[in-house]
Parts: sequence; C-alpha cells; structure tokens
Amino acid sequence: MLKRSVPVVIAVILILALVPASLRAGTLMVGGKAWFALWDSEWGQKLAELADFEIATFYSYLTYETYTDAKATSKAETGKGFLAGPLVSYQTDDRLWTMSLAVMWFSSFSQDIKSTFYDYNLAASLPFKYDLKLSRKEIDVAVARSLTENLRIFAGFKRQSLENRFTATVEGTEYKVYDVNLDVNIPTAGLGFAVPISESVVVGIQAGVLYAMSKFKYKDYLTNYKDSIKMENTIGYNAEAALTFLVAESIAIQGGYRYQYMKFEFDDPEYPGMPKIKDTFHGITVSAVYMIPIGG
Repeated sequence: MLKRSVPVVIAVILILALVPASLRAGTLMVGGKAWFALWDSEWGQKLAELADFEIATFYSYLTYETYTDAKATSKAETGKGFLAGPLVSYQTDDRLWTMSLAVMWFSSFSQDIKSTFYDYNLAASLPFKYDLKLSRKEIDVAVARSLTENLRIFAGFKRQSLENRFTATVEGTEYKVYDVNLDVNIPTAGLGFAVPISESVVVGIQAGVLYAMSKFKYKDYLTNYKDSIKMENTIGYNAEAALTFLVAESIAIQGGYRYQYMKFEFDDPEYPGMPKIKDTFHGITVSAVYMIPIGG
C-alpha cells in the first residue's frame, strides 16, 4: 500500500505549493490522532463458518476416512483495537478553507471466535480456538469549505489497506488458516456543524457518505489455494461528534466518538453465492495539534 499511496501524499504537497503565497496566509496545524474502537465485523463469523466446514471435513477424512464424524461450530465476538498516526492540516487566514492529511499507519485489531469441535466417535469436544487479527492502514485527505459561521461542507479521499489474518489454535498450537486482504479506494463527502460554547471550547459533529471501491485477495492455507475475487462498489457511512479544547495559545486537543459502517459485496461469476459482509468500527477518538501561524 505504501508505494500506491505515495502519489496521494505528493499530490497534496503540490496543491499546497502551487497556491499563491498571498493566499497561503493562515494556520498550519501539526499533531497526531488516535481511534480506540470496537470492531463489529462479520468477517470473523463468515471465515469461522468456512473454516468449521473445511477443518471438520479434513479431520473426519484423515482420522476415520469419512466426511461425517466431526463437526465444528463457532460464534464470533466483538473485536477491539486502535488506529493511530500523524495529522497535518492547514486553514486559510479567512477560515473559509481547511485542508488536512492524516496518515493512520499504526494499528492493531483482534476478534476472538468461540468454537466447539465435536468428535462423534470419541463423544467428546476437542480444544479449539479461532482468532482474527486485522492490520488496518489508512491515508485520509480532505478539503472543507465553510458555508456559514457554523456550517461547512467537505470532500475527500481515503485509501485503506485491510489485512486480515485468520488462525486456529488446536491443543496449544496455532495454525494459519486464511489471509484476507482488501485494498479500498473511498471518495467521501459530507457536512459538519460546530458551535463554540466558550472562548476555548467548541462542540462539533460531522457526517459523511463513503463510496467504497474494493479489491479482494485471499489465501487458504488449508488447501494452499489463493485467488482474487471481483467486488461491487458499495456505500458506507461515517459520523463523528467531538469536543475541541484550546488548552494553550498554540495547542488544541480534541476528544470525541466516531462511527464507521461499510459493507462489502462480491460480484464475480466464478464465485456465486458469496455472502455480503458488514464491517463496523465505533469508539473514542483523541487528537492533539500544535498551531503555527504562517504567511501574511
């Protein structure tokens, strides 16, 4: 993803560089942002159901030379984790325009799946556990235009890399089962509303629409098979409410709550009947920026 994301960052820098110096007067803000989120995803459940079938089938055949002497059932729990990275933004001196770039490069998400593996011949359950771990990387570029003192409109582009690793732990030994990787290009647009409640505190809310264009690749370690599957473009949603505090003349911190919903749908005639996957993140956001007056 890094090589494919470099042109996005370069484009932002060039746009700022080409703006006439007389119009570049404003405020540069540099800092960082983090999102501590619950991960309510159907990926874990769907992968567990597929693994249940494959593992039980292989176990039955290798142990008893039949396909019906074992069964596995699983239920995925809500996952959790974080996403964090540096943030830089620029606001014009008249406060009409704001441009921002966030490189959310550090993350760790995991989802536990409770499993029961039953051997009919032994009339006993065997110790079994699944885990789904997600490495999520995201570059987020946005431009906002104030329409009134409190209302603004924004548009942007997100590029996400979602690397899912699904593993099974049997009698204390962990085995790789599936790798599921998505590269997602996401144009976005929406509205934001902010109201100052004191000289140093602002409450704001924003909501937007996501248009996800996804590429999907997977590897099945049980069969040593890998392939890519065509996907449909889908609509998602993003909303965030936050409080911003000016704690010093040049330092602002923000705390809030963000919700993001996306849906993934397959559209490949070679893989009919593939399930639709709902993927939701929601949780607490925190950020801090240092403000630097420039130009003039």
